[in-house]
Amino acid sequence: QDDAEIVQANVNNTLSDIGSSVLLCAFILFVFLVNLRSTFVVAVTMPITIVISLFFMQLCGLTLNLSTLLAIGLSAGILVSNSIVVLESIVRRFSTANAGEKRVEGRRSKVESQTDENAGHSTFDKGPLTSDVRAARWTAARDGAAEQTVAILASAGTNVVVMLPIAMMSSIVGKFFVPFATTTLIVNLASIFVSFTLTPMLCALVMKPESEQTGRLARWGRAWDATLTRWGSSYGAWLRRIGSRRGAHIIAALALAVLLVASLRFGTKGLGFLLIENDDWARAFIRLEFPDYYDLARTQERTLDLARRIGEDPDAVSVLAMPGRADAIAGQAGEGVYLAQIEIVYKPASERPERGIDAILENLRAELRAVPDLISTVSMPSYVQGLSATIQYNLKGPDLDELTTRAQRIQALALGLPGLAQIDTTGRDDKPEIRVMPDRAVMADMGLDAATVGALVRANVDGIEAASYKEDLKTIDVRVRLAEREGAEQIASLPLPAAPGRPVPLSAFTEEVRTGQKVMIFRHDKERAILIGGNERPGYAAGTVGKQIEALAHENNVVGDGYALEPIGTTELIGESVADFGEAIILAVVLTLLTLSAILESWRKPFLVLATIPMALIGLLWALQLGGLNVSIFVLLGAVMLIGVVVNPAVLIVDKASQLEQAGEDNADAICHGVAQTFRAVVMVIVASGLGMLPIALSTGIGAVNRIGIGAASVGGILIAGALTLLVLPFFGMGRRVLRHEQGDRRHE
Repeated sequence: QDDAEIVQANVNNTLSDIGSSVLLCAFILFVFLVNLRSTFVVAVTMPITIVISLFFMQLCGLTLNLSTLLAIGLSAGILVSNSIVVLESIVRRFSTANAGEKRVEGRRSKVESQTDENAGHSTFDKGPLTSDVRAARWTAARDGAAEQTVAILASAGTNVVVMLPIAMMSSIVGKFFVPFATTTLIVNLASIFVSFTLTPMLCALVMKPESEQTGRLARWGRAWDATLTRWGSSYGAWLRRIGSRRGAHIIAALALAVLLVASLRFGTKGLGFLLIENDDWARAFIRLEFPDYYDLARTQERTLDLARRIGEDPDAVSVLAMPGRADAIAGQAGEGVYLAQIEIVYKPASERPERGIDAILENLRAELRAVPDLISTVSMPSYVQGLSATIQYNLKGPDLDELTTRAQRIQALALGLPGLAQIDTTGRDDKPEIRVMPDRAVMADMGLDAATVGALVRANVDGIEAASYKEDLKTIDVRVRLAEREGAEQIASLPLPAAPGRPVPLSAFTEEVRTGQKVMIFRHDKERAILIGGNERPGYAAGTVGKQIEALAHENNVVGDGYALEPIGTTELIGESVADFGEAIILAVVLTLLTLSAILESWRKPFLVLATIPMALIGLLWALQLGGLNVSIFVLLGAVMLIGVVVNPAVLIVDKASQLEQAGEDNADAICHGVAQTFRAVVMVIVASGLGMLPIALSTGIGAVNRIGIGAASVGGILIAGALTLLVLPFFGMGRRVLRHEQGDRRHE
């Protein structure tokens, strides 16, 4: 597959996941509402929101790529939550307005026949609605949407503000996610607009009161709604009964703290950091480095032999050998007669389901390790840095020989790490060098000078350009030199003219000094450096293996005394991304707190809502642990998004409790009644926004490995945080009033 096919497949798979998310959300809503009209309203508003978002994305100059498509896919579950809240409120208003409609229908009975109870048709199906009925429905839709203004602005506002730190990240990784943050902002703003405009309009036009819903499906829906209402009331009463006991809120807080500590202790076991998961692009690259005394013909012979052996793999489609050059990173030689590269294209992953690219790379490394006189590096394409080692360090210091010795020691120590697939350094043994040191006194007696002797030696060993040969548009230089013979002894016997007719050997007036010389001298930040690069095994994280290499270097005193080991390349980006996302998470929490404080007009209530963030962390960690996943930049991105998403159920409960408090209810009663009255809406928001991301967590095909990480983290965080919100959050809300009652009882005594 070429790059265009890979990109197209990635886009197609992501679009398929988005479509699956929309359908799944619609199905979840139907399960809860058991109403085709309600499901139709939400199923229509979701794709329309996406279409509106695409329009504004184009105005902002965004394209459909991995980052923006992922933002749309992850927002699918979030989009439905706003519509759910508005729809739930409008449905309640319709029930309230039902009595008024009945009175209007009584006045219309002289003109129109009664509705057939078995037909299940609405009043507007049998004739035009009167102005009073139409006005009642539009009023119910308008009032229902207005009632949820604070909840919608709070929930969507948090989704918006948490993206601002991502949009302001200055690192290379941060700039990669600027389109993601911008797309998420656009989608959420479009969702707010649709929730307050199109959703109420469709409800007024399509929805109808319960009295007009007489079919079997309507009866099932009423029975299911009554069941959910009964469950909510029973759960609210249970919360009030348990919460009224002494220390219940303290026990709830301690239980949450214990669960969080246990998750940090055991849920993080084996989790590692990496920059980005590499996909199965069905391609592999092998960098070959033969001994530096090889000529191009010998390099070509051995490279073609290896290519033929590799091409015998039944899964290999094509093999391309390139003697004389190899892709390189900083500090490595990229051209040379002793270098070569082999590129292999394999069958697509779908045609070899039992043999992934990681297994193929491991087999190649095992085969090439047995080949003598060869240093090989096996890698696959990467999203970030092409054909590079995922673990990269620079060993820096003043002396090149000492640097080489220390780098080789680190290499030997790291070979014992179980998570390391291969490791290499740019430190090489010195290339043999022969220096011809002239005796200038003898040369002066013979009438020779150093420049003349040097030119003659170069002409005899390296040759001189004697002429040029032209053929059509090609010009070929003709180089003349002595016939090649093996052995360095011939240099001393080179005949040079000293006097007319009396040639003398080079050794008569020179001294031969045999030494060594570095093939390449690399500097980083104006210091001499040697690159240490490697790749991790499947199931291990590059960041974790890199930290282990650093620990080995420090434990064995390889660094120090003017020599330092510094991360570069992908390893450096991992450290930068973790630090940047750490700052982004802190800033997102602060912005969320300020946003909620402004919308809810309280400082206490936002802190109550923010208690859901550690709950989400619990779910995120265990989702990664159970899925065998590592922490990549996409998972960190999902953690930032969760801050704005997991607060939504808590916002609904707290907002409803505030309304009840303003109506005169006690704090404890208000929070319990708030849970009871918002039970169905809260459960729908949790399930729809959580399971709405399930297609991304279960996605397959090209590009799936990175979507799986952020999808699994989001699903786990949302569902666990939602469950703990219903179970633990009410006790936190009741804790303040319970403490006041206990203090009042003690004062009375």
